[in-house]
Amino acid sequence: MVIIFLLMLTIGILEVIFPKRMLMLGNKRELKKEEEPSDFFINITRIGGVILIIIAITFAVGAFS
Repeated sequence: MVIIFLLMLTIGILEVIFPKRMLMLGNKRELKKEEEPSDFFINITRIGGVILIIIAITFAVGAFS
């Protein structure tokens, strides 16, 4: 349980802090080397990170209480 919580929390924090790098992990083949991901996709990645952090905290409260 603790490992699942820490994994979700770590991925969520990384998506909030480094959205461009986390977005590039899934889209390496789709983007050319010169292209940068658009601001829209970077913001979506940040929102996904915040949602993942909220899910991790909710999971921790439910699992450890």
